[in-house]
Amino acid sequence: MASSLIHPTAIVDETCEIGDGTRIGPFTHIHPGARIGCESTIGQGVMVGPEVTVGDRCDIGNNVTLCRGSALESDVYCGPSVAFARDLRPHAKAKLGRPAQPVIIHRGAKLGASTVIIGPCEIGEYAVIESASVVRREVLPYALMRGDPAERTDWRCKCGRGLIEFHAGVSECIGCERRYVKVGSRVSLERAEP
Repeated sequence: MASSLIHPTAIVDETCEIGDGTRIGPFTHIHPGARIGCESTIGQGVMVGPEVTVGDRCDIGNNVTLCRGSALESDVYCGPSVAFARDLRPHAKAKLGRPAQPVIIHRGAKLGASTVIIGPCEIGEYAVIESASVVRREVLPYALMRGDPAERTDWRCKCGRGLIEFHAGVSECIGCERRYVKVGSRVSLERAEP
């Protein structure tokens, strides 16, 4: 934690791990067992729950709530007021021994402001969730999702541009020229990148 910048009003419990170059904003609470990677930005009023993992170079906006057991891979963006909920039907007291419902956000995914993610849920790499959407189930990689409940409306390139329609199962981004293949309902890069 020596090379991290932690605001004096933030509460960072002793058993946390915080990577080099990470910034922790004011009035944020990092709970025991949380792990935050290098060069990430955690905004004002964020709650990082117990056993949460945040990867490298993540950008977590103000007033985000990451519930117990959530995992964000590297390069994830969470806009302001994104909420991770561990139960579709909340109750006043958690039942003893009940495991956390996992929420996994894969590399490069972008969650717009005021999005709600309800576990168990997995969001694929480089997926984009539009602001104020409610995600209740798996999101495929490169999908653009919107609404309540969130539905796929398009596909997005790793660079963020929309993919034009697929011809013979292939689409090329007009911005960066990456090529994508569609097999069934899934889209993936034609050649894997590091």
